[in-house]
Amino acid sequence: MTACKFFTFRELNSHTVCELLTRCNNEGQCSDDQKCKSGPNDCSLVNPCPMIAYTEGSAIWSCDGTVDPYKNQVPHGYTCHTSCGGWKSADGTETVKASSMCENGSWGQVDLQPASNAVVNRPDQMTDCTCPEFKLWYNPNREPGASFHCSATDFSDASPGNIKLIDPSEDCVLMCDNYLAAKIACQNGAWLEADPNLGIAC
Repeated sequence: MTACKFFTFRELNSHTVCELLTRCNNEGQCSDDQKCKSGPNDCSLVNPCPMIAYTEGSAIWSCDGTVDPYKNQVPHGYTCHTSCGGWKSADGTETVKASSMCENGSWGQVDLQPASNAVVNRPDQMTDCTCPEFKLWYNPNREPGASFHCSATDFSDASPGNIKLIDPSEDCVLMCDNYLAAKIACQNGAWLEADPNLGIAC
């Protein structure tokens, strides 16, 4: 018979339930941590990972179940995940997803899927998640019917000899024949409603 390695305790209305488990899973998440607890059969053997400190511009991690790694310690055995639009697979066709498991108080090696040359650090270390450069070598407003404006950058004098960059922190709007065609912004490492390789056009 397989030895029990974990426990789960729940308070359900007028009675309590305590179960011994041979493996740990994330089924039946608890909405009130005052009424349920889970852990190893010897709590001195396993430590949680510390909360993650967020740094602006870094990748954002989310974890199994309802655990918020920016507000709570992450239990041993839980896996956290992140992705960024700027992280591409080795062939450049897919956005990479990264994951790391909390192992007795430390983060395990980061797994990247699909395979990639992107460098993604463990959750407790900052990894940049920024959008690729968005270059404009022309003024989109010169196209008939187009009206393009950004919250900070003026593109009226953009040219091949005076290339302008859309700043990832600003918002841009493209109107075509007085209809909203695109609201362009950088979010989680990817440009929304626009492709730097195609430029801005109606």
